[in-house]
Amino acid sequence: MKKIVYAILVLLCTVVFSCHEDEVQDQKSDAVPEDIISKIQRAGFDTSEGLSKYRDGYLIEYDILLTEEQIDELIEENENSKNARTQHYRTTNLVTASPARTIHVYMDAAFDSYMQNSFITALANYNSLNLSLTFLSVSSAAAADISIYAFYEVSSTLGISAGFPTAGNPANPIYLNTYYYNSSTSRPDAPTVIAHEIGHAIGFRHTDYMNRTFSCNRPNDPNNNEGSAGVGAVHIPGTPTTPSAESWMLACSSNTYRPFTTSDVTALRAVYPHASVPVRTIRSAVFSNVYMRMDGSNVTAAVGQGSGLVNCAYGANLYERFNFYPQVDGTYAIESVQFPNVFLRMDGTGLTAPSDIGGGTANCQYGSFAQERFYIVKLSDGTYTINSKTYPNIYLRMDGSTVTGPLDNGGGVVNCQYNAFAQERFYISPDLF
Repeated sequence: MKKIVYAILVLLCTVVFSCHEDEVQDQKSDAVPEDIISKIQRAGFDTSEGLSKYRDGYLIEYDILLTEEQIDELIEENENSKNARTQHYRTTNLVTASPARTIHVYMDAAFDSYMQNSFITALANYNSLNLSLTFLSVSSAAAADISIYAFYEVSSTLGISAGFPTAGNPANPIYLNTYYYNSSTSRPDAPTVIAHEIGHAIGFRHTDYMNRTFSCNRPNDPNNNEGSAGVGAVHIPGTPTTPSAESWMLACSSNTYRPFTTSDVTALRAVYPHASVPVRTIRSAVFSNVYMRMDGSNVTAAVGQGSGLVNCAYGANLYERFNFYPQVDGTYAIESVQFPNVFLRMDGTGLTAPSDIGGGTANCQYGSFAQERFYIVKLSDGTYTINSKTYPNIYLRMDGSTVTGPLDNGGGVVNCQYNAFAQERFYISPDLF
């Protein structure tokens, strides 16, 4: 399978566009002074190949662009570096995000609609995890923490970004080459490339940085090890100790869209955990001791129609506990505590009038996107309504009329209703507000 090398700072094509290493070297042929080579080695990087002078810095291991000042900073950081395996790794340089922080990101208007949509997808994928970092699109570079610009260059360079966080701020800017990313290509890897570069900007290294053969398919390359790297390469607890297939931070890609894997989610949440929120339950205001139940045991990837099961339970146990995450648009995302990153989803398609039995679908989704956002209103009697943002006037409905005792797999019906009546009112405990 043809592969594309992602950049920590520059994305280099290896074979997809019939580029060859000698062509890459031709474009980056300036000699590197011996004192700089020594510094790079002290910073913990491999200098045996892929080292050249490039623009205002040095291209290291083909895909890391650092200025001399950054190299000096990383030499100091390297004192705390640890040996690494093929796992999820962050650098020792992170974005300050305590208790939470909004990162404003600008996408150059020169990009076409496909790239703009890819940009929105990349940000939505991050925001679906409810991290302590929220990524918000802004309309000008002046208002941005990270700006993504277009540039055109007939070369093997797909993109350039500015390294790792410094002084608690994300690296800035990122550049994408419109020679590859343009209206005639619509490359499927665009959302992943954008998310990947943002990943580096907030402090993540390649998942397989110690063994690039895993994603780059170069088993005979003696220099697949990127080195200990002065930016820390700190293993993230809870992530695999074996190669993490399909991770968004793999060194190479087959030009496919790769959303976050379960291990990616673990890594992102470990590094940028959301401020702790109370665990809450959702209890029917009509049916005594009947709670909303969510079974996300088989929900491991986002699918358009959602999956899993949302129904009722008599009493509240493990499947009846939820995290309510406030969003920047005033809505909430409701996540299962038992099944991390599994969120309540509502689809009110076709429901245009009240129905005695409700309609639409309430189920689960892996990650929170448009259909997993809700306006929550507290009424004068202390109950709450849960209203879909995507489908105006569509509310969560719970019918627990048949749920009069514990059931192994739950029972009753949880779906949607047009307008809010008795079955669309709930007690949220502890109170949301």
